[in-house]
Amino acid sequence: MATVAANALDPVVDSELALIARAQAGDRSAADALLIRYGDRLLREACRFARRGADPDDLLTDAQTALLSAVASFNPSMGACLWTHAYQRVRQAVARAADRARRAVKACAGDDDEAWADDRSEGVPEAASRALDGTAELAAVRAALPKLA
Repeated sequence: MATVAANALDPVVDSELALIARAQAGDRSAADALLIRYGDRLLREACRFARRGADPDDLLTDAQTALLSAVASFNPSMGACLWTHAYQRVRQAVARAADRARRAVKACAGDDDEAWADDRSEGVPEAASRALDGTAELAAVRAALPKLA
């Protein structure tokens, strides 16, 4: 409980808690702001698991869905920050999606790893950027990154 009281003096934490409360109340713009705020972390998890041959854009969508699920169940009085609460959900959702994609590709390729190895020859960050290129999400993430530094 002392953690929450100490954090109440921090304007960044206050604004995050306000966004979380608004998102929990159904405010879509607050949920979008949280997706942007955590976009780099979500993209990092998607890229990490994209090495298994899954589409980074699909994995990013699963990561975003897991974050929003974590936001819905987040209770700041428990003393943890949102990312601590959400991380395991995000990681688990992305890992499951990557495994599903890997199994689907292997089934289509007749369990032949060579048939889909070319899809992974491109660097993961480049593949993720290409998958998101031109989308509002990528523009939002790129716009938010300087603010995080």
